[in-house]
Amino acid sequence: MAVDIEIGSEGVTVDLLVKSAQMPPVAAKTYEFQIDDVKMGNTTEGRPRMMCLLKIINDANYPNRSLIYSCVLPWMNPTTGTWDISGGFTIVNLMKGTGKAWEGDLRKPEVQQAYAESLKGAVGFMRVGQRPNQLDPSQMDNTVQIMAAKRK
Repeated sequence: MAVDIEIGSEGVTVDLLVKSAQMPPVAAKTYEFQIDDVKMGNTTEGRPRMMCLLKIINDANYPNRSLIYSCVLPWMNPTTGTWDISGGFTIVNLMKGTGKAWEGDLRKPEVQQAYAESLKGAVGFMRVGQRPNQLDPSQMDNTVQIMAAKRK
């Protein structure tokens, strides 16, 4: 896909290349997805999370296009010294939307890893929206919400 961006008198600058590297957002609507990959990682605060790569399927307008869905996981908050399960709705929505439940205590890394592996290839529906990019409000980013009620 070629991006048509005017090169001004300043030449090829960092800002110009960053803008040209951005993928245009996916149109806001409901799409069927398949989970291509799941990566385990951490937020900037150190909280564990799963990053799911949701590939849009059955839509000729977006062949081979994927969006990211992030699920924060339970963690021992170092500030409070207690377990924090806030934000758990993201993984619950993923479970309901794909029909894939985890087994065991989700606080344990081995349970988290096993669940991540079990999600690969799972299908469901997502509602995609758009919002302005935080760093460049002239650019739009996609938002993803897993739909729990509409599953094959």
